Amino acid sequence: MCFSAGEIVGDTLIIHIEKADIAYEGVYQVLVNEYAKCFVTPGVRYINREEDAGDEGLRRSKESYHPVRLLEKYLVQIPAQPEKGDKSMQEVYEFLKKCGTYYLATVDGDQPRVRPFGTVNLFEGNLYIQTGKVKAVSREMTANPKVELCAFDGETWLRVSAKAVEDDRVQARQDLLDHYPKNKIDAPTTATRRCSRSRRRPRRSAASRPRRAWCAGKSEKRNRP
Repeated sequence: MCFSAGEIVGDTLIIHIEKADIAYEGVYQVLVNEYAKCFVTPGVRYINREEDAGDEGLRRSKESYHPVRLLEKYLVQIPAQPEKGDKSMQEVYEFLKKCGTYYLATVDGDQPRVRPFGTVNLFEGNLYIQTGKVKAVSREMTANPKVELCAFDGETWLRVSAKAVEDDRVQARQDLLDHYPKNKIDAPTTATRRCSRSRRRPRRSAASRPRRAWCAGKSEKRNRP
């Protein structure tokens, strides 16, 4: 009839997915209520119901929970040829490192795929990620190098569009290994990819686009029956 999926990050329960059969009247309201009852613990102060994706009905639904604040959302795109002294990639790298875990989106034919990643490196001004050559994610990037990375540090979202190009140079592998000494980076089985040729498209902040911002609704602790 219905299901929901989310995760707890810090003091916030983030709802990623909600699906329900609308043939049952009030099913979404029940889903929201029961999910909160199950997962709102004493350490959770907020419920982040994410953005409305421009859908008017979804926007009204999210606003009906009276969000206590709007979170800013950014889309950062690095120029294919950054100007000398441009620190955009450095800032992206530092943000991803601070998050610890980020999500990599690829395309498998006509099916999008999203996976959590943790390895990220900055080498020669470019962002690098690493994965096994035999893994499906590596095959997908070989077939279609267009990827996106997404991360959340508890307050700010970041999404980066890029082109993932395999870099088999020893120097690139060694630099990544120096930053992740516990990782086994074996040339025949491991692919080191450079994320480059992304474009910059600044987005307006939540203050100027309140109806499309990420919404965090205050949660209420409820006793389970």
